[in-house]
Amino acid sequence: MNWWASSVFRGRLGEAIVESILLEFGYKVNRIGQEYQFTGKQNPQRFIPDLLVTDLRNQTRTYVEVKLRTARPMSVQLEKTRIERLRRYYPKTVLIFVSAYNGSINCIDVQHPSFNSNNAIKADHYEFDLFSEDWKPIWHYFPLVKRGKRLSDHWALLKEYMHSFAKNRLLKSREQAFFEDEREALIDYIDSNYDARMIEYNIISAELEQLSLADLWEKALRINAFSFALNLCGEENMHHPAFNQVMDKILGQEGERYLTIPWGEIEDLLKPFPDVLDKYRSLARSLQDSSGKETMTKLLGGLYNMLPPGIGKAFLLPEKGSMDDAIEIDMRTALAISQRRNCLDS
Repeated sequence: MNWWASSVFRGRLGEAIVESILLEFGYKVNRIGQEYQFTGKQNPQRFIPDLLVTDLRNQTRTYVEVKLRTARPMSVQLEKTRIERLRRYYPKTVLIFVSAYNGSINCIDVQHPSFNSNNAIKADHYEFDLFSEDWKPIWHYFPLVKRGKRLSDHWALLKEYMHSFAKNRLLKSREQAFFEDEREALIDYIDSNYDARMIEYNIISAELEQLSLADLWEKALRINAFSFALNLCGEENMHHPAFNQVMDKILGQEGERYLTIPWGEIEDLLKPFPDVLDKYRSLARSLQDSSGKETMTKLLGGLYNMLPPGIGKAFLLPEKGSMDDAIEIDMRTALAISQRRNCLDS
């Protein structure tokens, strides 16, 4: 995908988020950010900021330059020449970074003293940590924006719009390419983000060129879900049921609505296995004076570890469906699903 095209898209998205919030709280916003380039020897290159924001109470005007940060690390690099041009030609400019990683909006005045040699990583760039106290929330520079339910509701609405667009794109018509190099972009994403540990979750990176566009999207989504779960749960919890739950949630697989286990039939099922029956009775006796979720966790986990596969019946009702849609499974499978869905330890 053309780098300039993707950069323009990210920039427009960031501008739209900031513009929408400012409009919501009563500011007048004009988009003025067409880039003008003066090539004559008498005129250096000069770029107009993205937005002109007016406080209608006192007609105070503030220029805004917006950037969208998509990567997780909360550090940014800024061209010195860009900052100097803004300081010279548009001194009342607020630089805003919108983070697609955590939804934060980080602002700083281009006249801020932190634009100095201490933050210069190269001869032509500054580097900043957006967690630094130099960066302020949007209401610091635009006080009409108030923290609270109104802002939270507006941000939730924006996220819903963006999520709806992305979800519909991902889940519908995947065989129809969205842009010319979509296949190549997906293959590059899979190659760049694949982790050998994904094999345990049946995510395999092989023969990508042979896969359909829909299959590439499916694999990319599973890789994304795994990466998110790993980041959220930590490597030490890779085999905890919660890890699967996180992946399922990201992939839109909510899980089963009901799972019925015929507890009254357990002993009858175990009669052909006297050693297992003795262990089950011993476990049940040890828990008979206990109650609550912890007891059920121990009972399910203990029974799962001792129950032979392929025996008994349980019935699985899909999340959307009637009793006529119930699926018959064996008892051990039912216990495994119960442990996974309820984050119970095995």
